[in-house]
Amino acid sequence: MARYALPGLPYDYAALEPHISGQIMELHHDKHHQAYVTGVNSALELAAAMDEQFGSFDAFRAHFTAAALGIQGSGWAILAWDSLGQQLIIEQLYDHQGNLAAGSVPLLMLDMWEHAFYLQYRNVKADYVTAWWNVANWADVTRRFTTARTVTPGLIIPNSPQN
Repeated sequence: MARYALPGLPYDYAALEPHISGQIMELHHDKHHQAYVTGVNSALELAAAMDEQFGSFDAFRAHFTAAALGIQGSGWAILAWDSLGQQLIIEQLYDHQGNLAAGSVPLLMLDMWEHAFYLQYRNVKADYVTAWWNVANWADVTRRFTTARTVTPGLIIPNSPQN
């Protein structure tokens, strides 16, 4: 996948002095502009991972929605990074149970407990899930995804000297 790179300035940082300081230009270019370039590259990697794992964002959305609506009672629908399989997965977490896959790192969670939607959507969970897609925090998901991919799952052997 093509990645964006921060272009160099066609002039020295101090070229706009005394009107704009070289220090401000350097900070703006090397820190702020670079952060935007890094952000777009991260977002593209999240989009590529979605396409690779689910076929498209729409297919992911349909799969995630079905998982959320399939929860009977209380729980969460979760998009997670499977650090063992090195792939995105969709999980359902019921009640307060720790039934997540080993090595999974939650990236995006949808609360399907009745308290999350019942006052506004009553028992029409599908309307709640549809509305929720409008407020999902994709910047946070991207940050979590970027971090999760750097974690290497460890194997703990009972009674080993490393414990």
